[in-house]
Amino acid sequence: MANLQPELLAETKERGLIAGWCSQEELNHPSAGTHFGWNSLKSFVQEHRCFVGIYIYTHTHIYIYIYTCDEWGIGMELDNDIIKREALEKLVRELMEGDKSQEMKKKAMEWKKLAEASTDSDHQGSSSINFNSLVNELLLSKG
Repeated sequence: MANLQPELLAETKERGLIAGWCSQEELNHPSAGTHFGWNSLKSFVQEHRCFVGIYIYTHTHIYIYIYTCDEWGIGMELDNDIIKREALEKLVRELMEGDKSQEMKKKAMEWKKLAEASTDSDHQGSSSINFNSLVNELLLSKG
């Protein structure tokens, strides 16, 4: 937050919140956006939510951005050169009620189901199997 001018914070305080950090629980709010960080994206997938994001190349791996927007179809990128109110509003409206909205929501639900299946309670999902394999490999390598 140190990089933001006090005038900007004062002018926008009644219209929204800019936070330097927030708990992952806050990302469940319907109006949350993302910087394409991995933990944020996991939260969006778990909640089967679509989102608008700003790709920040110093923080985010490009593959996360490419997959969520282009391959998975659950994200929309806001051009981060100059962020304008009209551009953000247009993307949010498209996300909430536009032509792509229903398809993106359907894909978000599909990804949620895949994520749940990979971590199922019977430990038969791919994440559970891979984690157990890693633990077994580490334990066996101590031999």
